[in-house]
Amino acid sequence: MKKEVKKEESTIKKIISGIFLVLNIILGIFVLIMALMAFLLYNIYLSGVLYFLLAIFLFFPRRILIISNWLKFLIAIVIFILILFINMFLYWPGGAPQILNHNLGEEFILNSATNVSMIVYNTTKENSILVNGQERTSTGYFLLVNSALTNLGNSAITINPSYNLVDSQNKTYVGIGFSGNQESFQPGLKKNVYFVFEVPTTINSIKFRISDEKSIHIISLGI
Repeated sequence: MKKEVKKEESTIKKIISGIFLVLNIILGIFVLIMALMAFLLYNIYLSGVLYFLLAIFLFFPRRILIISNWLKFLIAIVIFILILFINMFLYWPGGAPQILNHNLGEEFILNSATNVSMIVYNTTKENSILVNGQERTSTGYFLLVNSALTNLGNSAITINPSYNLVDSQNKTYVGIGFSGNQESFQPGLKKNVYFVFEVPTTINSIKFRISDEKSIHIISLGI
């Protein structure tokens, strides 16, 4: 009788462990998606790193962590809630992001895990550009926003900013290229870069917008 009871208890424990294993996997996939969104869409690098570390914890084998699946799930939920509170405290203090206007030639700071200073110098119009060694033409024209970026941190970083153009009719144009996308930015070294847009010839009153973790920076391009 005792053996049967112990066998039933063991079976129940295995079922519960299996359920929480599935929950850990589902939560891990969700957290990993949150990390990718933080990195690629919102440029919120601190949150991205925290979510990524939590995903690693959830996918770590039980034999390495030596804790039960239900305890791992409980710890992960607590950490996930803490990350949400950190996001609320750091990035949502005033609700909507702060709008900051700048002039051409004015230096400003892009706030992130590693701050970057930026200057927008001027623009260049091109009838054609080279993309992967192939010439590309347009029925409008290609607008290059000539800028400079400086890594203010202590180690080399890559920069993947969120940016676009807006015209007098509030039409938004997404970029088709950023010259510094595959480059490594060394500490304290200013590097000239440009952002590429394809726009119609009728566009006017163009403003360049670039976002960081707390603000949207707007620069009137004088076109």
